[in-house]
Amino acid sequence: MLGVNGQILMHFAALAGLAWPEYLQAMRDGLAKHGPVRAGVYAETGYEDVAVHTARLKQHESGMEV
Repeated sequence: MLGVNGQILMHFAALAGLAWPEYLQAMRDGLAKHGPVRAGVYAETGYEDVAVHTARLKQHESGMEV
């Protein structure tokens, strides 16, 4: 599911003539070439994956912080 920013980016990608997977790859290529955005709304946060996120939520809920 995409939030409003994701929906806007999908429209921007189409306007730029890129399919969504191509746009995502261009973003990955930009990160590899220029490094991560370090501040602001688009800062790269290092999200690991759904399983890791779910495990951390369960730890938080059980009071076992990491």
